[in-house]
Amino acid sequence: MKEEYETVHIYEGLIKKNFNVLMILIPSLVFVLVLGIYILNKPKDQVISVERENPVALQAQDARKLIIINGNEIEVEVVDDEIGRREGLSGREVLEDNKGMLFVFEAINFKPAFWMKDMLFPIDIIWVNDGVITQIDKNIGPPETVTSDEDLRLYLPNDEIDYVIEVNGGFCDRMMIRTGDSVDLSQAL
Repeated sequence: MKEEYETVHIYEGLIKKNFNVLMILIPSLVFVLVLGIYILNKPKDQVISVERENPVALQAQDARKLIIINGNEIEVEVVDDEIGRREGLSGREVLEDNKGMLFVFEAINFKPAFWMKDMLFPIDIIWVNDGVITQIDKNIGPPETVTSDEDLRLYLPNDEIDYVIEVNGGFCDRMMIRTGDSVDLSQAL
């Protein structure tokens, strides 16, 4: 009899152990199943695909602000991290009128380098220091498609700056924006 009792006791231990595993596994499987059904039934326009969406662009869209130069209101995307600054307007097919990108840096009074990597349209680069335009590089066109990264021209300010604004090529001429103009960044920062 003693042997039968020990055998039953061993089976009871295994059943309890397996029961505990099942009590954790079953709710997890139910959760995954319910989540899968929810995602499959959600309208496609509400599902965000991480692979297809650019997280930097999504962040930039949330960061739209307003700057004013010479009475001209410019809606800008504020980029204030290394990834956003490196990408800039690269890969975009168009920039709408009266829109641009404001580059905010960790430091002030320095000379950052800009390039036109993967740019598809010309831009004006507005260099700003202490709320005043110190330089404008106008109508800078996209590079030739066969240009390697090492051969891309770098654009630098002549003097130290605090901010950079990129707008469509020719924008500064059309809006009569000149070196020495004040830039109101108060609504963008």
